[in-house]
This record gives sequence, structure tokens and C-alpha cells, in this order.
Amino acid sequence: MAIIHCRECGKEVSDQAPTCPHCGCPMNQETLYGVIHFHWDDPKWSLLVKTDILVDGKNVGSMKCSEQMDISVPFGVHTVELILNRKCAVCESVVIGETNPKEYFIYKKTIFTLERIHDTDVRGTRERKKIKATQTAFGLVFAVSIIVFSWLITSQPNDSPEVEPSVSASGSISVEEPPINISARNLYNAYTQNTVNADALYKNKRVAVTGTITNIGQDMVTKKPCISLDSGSDLNLYPVQCFFQESSSDLASLRDGDSVTIVGECTGFFVANVQLSDCTLQQ
Repeated sequence: MAIIHCRECGKEVSDQAPTCPHCGCPMNQETLYGVIHFHWDDPKWSLLVKTDILVDGKNVGSMKCSEQMDISVPFGVHTVELILNRKCAVCESVVIGETNPKEYFIYKKTIFTLERIHDTDVRGTRERKKIKATQTAFGLVFAVSIIVFSWLITSQPNDSPEVEPSVSASGSISVEEPPINISARNLYNAYTQNTVNADALYKNKRVAVTGTITNIGQDMVTKKPCISLDSGSDLNLYPVQCFFQESSSDLASLRDGDSVTIVGECTGFFVANVQLSDCTLQQ
């Protein structure tokens, strides 16, 4: 005798029982099948990442953004897992039966993981279109807010006076403290593991960050130079960003892949990036 799941209610029942003792569904009929429909409803992430799909512990395929897939499964309880970056991001149980022959498993990607959207229609009803329009409008407002906030931060004049050496009563001369030496990857890891502690250690302090250049560009608003250093994040989506006040011949000679040390004031975690301002190249 073996224990199976009722195709109607999903509860455990003996394979010898003529009917389910919980709901009365006949158990001696031929095996019926339903469908689990997967839909990665998140086109904004394009083809950068993909997720592996496991049903009852078996890999049934992988999907990229905007793709859809139908998996045929027998009536009963099934465990669905979504694997992202070799980690289980979503794990849920679904019941496929006569009252629910098709389960829509729609999901989207957040910054670090996946989440399921509990929506039973993937074909685009009027209500869903309204939701998508609202999400798009909110996304535009959020993006504009980020650009304006970034411009306000980088465009603020540095009114703090230069630190001059001071002479104590004993005649000794005190000088400005040297910057904190740290690699770009260690700085990024410090912020992702404990932002509060990282702010206490580095925010508003001069740091000398060493790393590999992944991009040399400009701020979208101020057009000031910006060098991105490899942070070690997945696909390097969130590099350490170093903003310079003005361009120079030293910056013009740099290339992607160069290893450099940049000295600047750490302004902390902005959205998903660690940022430095008023940067200079350490010779």
C-alpha cells in the first residue's frame, strides 16, 4: 500500500481506497492531468538573467524575461521552485485538480530575488492593463526622482574650507588624516552586509578605493566624469561609482579593465550602489 495525493483536494490517501475519505472524490479512475503555466512577466530585465524551474524537485526547464512555459502535471499537490543565481528564490505548493486544472504561476524580479504575482490572467484584461499602466507611471516617477536627487547631491558646492596644518602649543604640526584604504569589493560587501555599520565606518570620510574599471562615463544630469569599479555583485550590475569634479588627461588615458586607486568622500549607499564624490586619482 502506498500513500498518494487526492487529485481533487490534494490531501494524502491510500492508493487502495476507492474514494478520498476527505472529499469523496473517486480514486480508481484513470490519471488526469492539468497544467502549470509559468510566465516571467518582467520585460525590463531583458536577457541579463534567467531562472531555473523545478517541479517536485525535477528541473523542467529555464526561462528568461518575458518568456512563457506550460508544464503538464497529474492532478494532485506539486512543489514549485524558482532558482535564481543557484539559490531558491520562490518555493510554493500548488494543487492541480478538477476545480483548478490550470495554475498560473506568474512572477517578476526584484533587485535581489524573485516574487510571485498572484494574478490569474496572463492575457491582459482591462484591469491588468490598468495595473501595468499604474506600475509604469510609478516607475517613471521613481526614475525621475532618482535623477533629480542624484543631481542635487553631485551639484552641491563644496563650501567646506580647506584643512590647513595647525600648530599646537608645543610647536608640533598636525595634518589631515590619511584616507582609509579599502578595495571596491570589500567596500560594497560591507554595505550589503550591514549598511548601518558601513556608514559608521566610511560615510562622509575620505577613502582610497582600489579596484578594476568596468565603465568610464558621465553623470546623466551634470555631465561630470564617473568611473565605475567592479564590486563583485552579480553580473556587476551595481558597481562602486566614483564621481569627479572635472575631466583631466589622467582620466582620458584610462581604459576598462585598468586597476586604479581612487580617493574620494564616501556618500554611502544610493539605491543599490556605493558612491564616492569629489574624487581624484591616486598616483
